[in-house]
Amino acid sequence: SVCQLFCSFFNGSSELQSFVPIAQTVIATCPFGYRAFSSEKTAFSAFSTHCNDDCMFSPSFADVCKPVKCSLVPTGNFSIIANLSSTALYHGDRLNVSCLDGYQVNGQPCQTWKTVTCQDGEVPPVTCEPIACECRMSSCEGPTAEHASSIDFSSPLLNGGQANVTCKEGFRATHLNASSTCSLGRWYMIDCVDCSLRSSVSCQRESCGRLQLSGAEISLPATVNSE
Repeated sequence: SVCQLFCSFFNGSSELQSFVPIAQTVIATCPFGYRAFSSEKTAFSAFSTHCNDDCMFSPSFADVCKPVKCSLVPTGNFSIIANLSSTALYHGDRLNVSCLDGYQVNGQPCQTWKTVTCQDGEVPPVTCEPIACECRMSSCEGPTAEHASSIDFSSPLLNGGQANVTCKEGFRATHLNASSTCSLGRWYMIDCVDCSLRSSVSCQRESCGRLQLSGAEISLPATVNSE
């Protein structure tokens, strides 16, 4: 019968089924992403195979065709590999590429990682860009302290950037957990780090100390200010 006289196989990634007479030797092609006898991208994908009388090819596609090995590290800015469980990456393998702190996937706001797939020896590049600080609800909207009168932002304020905060009259820029004095300035710089404003300084009510009068000394409460 026909089934006994012919071997059938799919030539490479083509959907066209070919028929080969028994005892005939043919040139076959490995599917996309595979190479004959090697995982190197530069290796040939074609190989010679023989149709045996049991309608099986020798050598078989499974024995010959090897998945192409991909470069271990994808090219791209500010990216590192996450969840890589093996020392090699082959065609069809998937992995997560994470941006460094303060960066997001280019063109994808707030997305700090991306899954890529090895394809025929190539890994798609992942490019990361600085996070714009209006990215999250809690980011770079300005200090919540009511004593700050104005915040000078660039637009957008990126990770690593700074903004100038000016205190209201009667308040001074003061390091946290410290007393304010009249000698300090009314403004300070605040840093944008990973979509959050950070500073060890805030606007605190200034203390004018003791008021000296002729023949008397009056101590003012600490809450009295120049307003």
